[in-house]
Amino acid sequence: FADIYKAELKPWVDDSLVKVLASLSQWQNEATHLFCIGGGVQLPGIKNYLEKRAFDCLTDSEWLNAKGLLKIAQRKG
Repeated sequence: FADIYKAELKPWVDDSLVKVLASLSQWQNEATHLFCIGGGVQLPGIKNYLEKRAFDCLTDSEWLNAKGLLKIAQRKG
């Protein structure tokens, strides 16, 4: 499984994560805190990748994302 994971992770990082991080670059210099939420933070290797780029990867990140989306949905409800 590890070989398949590593083979699939790099294209995902290159095609998705790198693009998202590049789109944030204009705000990174002004930000006082950078943090990540969502289940992808828990993927092996991703937390370390993001922390090297000055992001704080929160514990229970997948639940924080879900709770935030629930609050948005309830406000629109």
